[in-house]
Amino acid sequence: MEIKVRKPDLERLSSDGVPKDFADVRDYFNQSLKENSLPWIPRKTPITNEEIMKKWIPSLEKNISLVAELEGNIVGSLTVFYDINSTSYEHANKRDSGEFNSTTNPRQDCVLIMKHLIKETVAELKKQN
Repeated sequence: MEIKVRKPDLERLSSDGVPKDFADVRDYFNQSLKENSLPWIPRKTPITNEEIMKKWIPSLEKNISLVAELEGNIVGSLTVFYDINSTSYEHANKRDSGEFNSTTNPRQDCVLIMKHLIKETVAELKKQN
């Protein structure tokens, strides 16, 4: 079981036309909302395809975003927000530039996934100064 952390792939699309990496995040997040398996997450609204296409993809130019892949599926993501308006998170205006947001699929080893995401995010931050 190898977790690979990388930048999102925008070329590989899901059946509904959004990048598969982001569709995987949308799917596990929205399912978790239905099951209430992420009760500590303040966001209570589902991720939409429109949000992915109009906010997430354009924000890749300003923010640092990484995903964690396990066996061909995305099981976690982490974004360092420099453009705090690049998300549909209800409380985005309470964020400060440089804060980050992350999620993991609660059906996976969340601690292990976060360990990999944080390690690679720190490396990317150092690389970008």
